[in-house]
Amino acid sequence: MKKYLLPIFSLLLFACSSVNAPELRFTESEFNNISGANGKTYEVIEAVNTSNNSETPLDYSTCHTDDVYQFKDPISFVITVGEKACYYQDPPIQLASSSYEYLPLTGDIQIHTQRHEQDGDEVFRLTYSLYLERIEPSGNLVFVGRDQHVGRRLVLREIQ
Repeated sequence: MKKYLLPIFSLLLFACSSVNAPELRFTESEFNNISGANGKTYEVIEAVNTSNNSETPLDYSTCHTDDVYQFKDPISFVITVGEKACYYQDPPIQLASSSYEYLPLTGDIQIHTQRHEQDGDEVFRLTYSLYLERIEPSGNLVFVGRDQHVGRRLVLREIQ
């Protein structure tokens, strides 16, 4: 009987450990590589909202394509807004705020952004969160929306 207990115990231990260890989408090392040791800068090469491309009067897919994303460290990044507006034709004020985080329980990498445009007393604000879907072999970062942001896709390419 004793010679059967060890294999059975080992099998149970292995089965329990595999149930308790979910597969992570991305590792913390992959997350840290987005900003690198000294920060990395990315340009937007694609911005799409297939669920509601008319949420902005101007073309959603092009108003982000001249923005630059600078990941400074593993908790913050800065969006430098380009000349292309999302809402007003030629707004005197365009700003963006942002943050990103690694979710250790799932391995998800999430970015949060807000884009502000102001023309006189009128203010437009576009807020959304996206999740890293994949890192392409070329190094491009592909972010997609979930839940209420489904249909959004943002692709970033590192600027050398």
